[in-house]
Amino acid sequence: MKKLSCLFFIVARLCVAQQPDNASLSLFVDCEACDMEHIQSQVDDVRYVRDPHDADVHLLIRTRGGIGILEYTLAFVGRKNFTGVSDTLTYVHSRSATVHERRDGLARTIRLGLVRYYARIPFSRRVKIVIEPNHEGPLTRARPNTWSYRIAMDGSYRAEQSIRLLRSNLFLSAGRVTDEQKIEVAANGGVTDHRFDFDDETIASVTRNGDLRGLAVWSIADRWAAGAFVSTGTSSFTNTTWTVSASAAIEYTFFPYSEASHREARINYFLGFRHLDYEERTIFSKRDDSLIRHAIELTVDTKQTWGSSQVSVEAGHYLIDMQSFDQILDLYRLEVFVFTEVRLVRGLSFYAQGTFSRIRDQIFLSARAASQEDVLLGAVKLPTSFDYSFTAGLSVTLGSVYSAVVNPRFGD
Repeated sequence: MKKLSCLFFIVARLCVAQQPDNASLSLFVDCEACDMEHIQSQVDDVRYVRDPHDADVHLLIRTRGGIGILEYTLAFVGRKNFTGVSDTLTYVHSRSATVHERRDGLARTIRLGLVRYYARIPFSRRVKIVIEPNHEGPLTRARPNTWSYRIAMDGSYRAEQSIRLLRSNLFLSAGRVTDEQKIEVAANGGVTDHRFDFDDETIASVTRNGDLRGLAVWSIADRWAAGAFVSTGTSSFTNTTWTVSASAAIEYTFFPYSEASHREARINYFLGFRHLDYEERTIFSKRDDSLIRHAIELTVDTKQTWGSSQVSVEAGHYLIDMQSFDQILDLYRLEVFVFTEVRLVRGLSFYAQGTFSRIRDQIFLSARAASQEDVLLGAVKLPTSFDYSFTAGLSVTLGSVYSAVVNPRFGD
């Protein structure tokens, strides 16, 4: 008897009427980067609602990107009669995939995740599971290639009667990511040429930047990781012709790494060396610096059915000037970032975002006063001891609780 080897893919096909009013499940999709029109057109056997309080299933979709892939984590949370029925699925696609392939793959994963909810109601009699054979051949045991590469180039040109703006950028990267190790190397460079015509005079500003950076991260315990970072670069904006840095870091996470898609709390410590060569003499009368710097960072990030929030605090300062071996503890920086989005009551959401920086480490500032042209064109970094911003708002949704109809006429 001839032995057949076959790999099967399970595809859940819900054989139901196409009218969403006849659907037995109401779904709230919580995703900022999803094409909702495509999801609603492909997963058309549920009723889409505008508020999670009206949903039988609350679907939270979160994305995380790597060099060659993009990962979607889909957390299905049961509500009402489905309280306690939860599941998490993952959909991963290559960055080389087309938009059509990415959208279809996400919609297929959503349909698979909904099957367990249909199985718990009489509506399950109308659900049909179709197992389609894989015609590409038997499954092989070859070791997967975990390296990925990416090249991106872009440019833009904008012109008016007296304004011309040219931008160009190049990005290269390579990486290898496994559960125990992460290695990434990336290079980025760009040039911006900005010109203004005033009467018979043309004011021009050309800025350039470029950097090459690499990192290696290892898992050393269930909640511990260690890393090494190197970088080199140049930037006319920060008065540097060349910089090089190398640092070591250690990380502790308060929650398992497997829960990072919906909650994360970690603390990182960095200790490293930094050398800078300057285009112009700095306010400290130097043409170069060699310094030891350390920093500590605390990050808390959560995304739940009530909303999402993120808090990040980083404090760092220079320790030693390697040229004179003097302590330079007065050169420091403190940065705070806070974001929250909360559903207060049915149809009412509140969001706020704020940043604050205490800046005392601008060692690169040129001793030459910035010209009016440089200031207006944003060509150089200006001295400051602080930087802050705040944004807040309310969002109110009224009317029908359903949002199932997609009408593409006259666009979005």
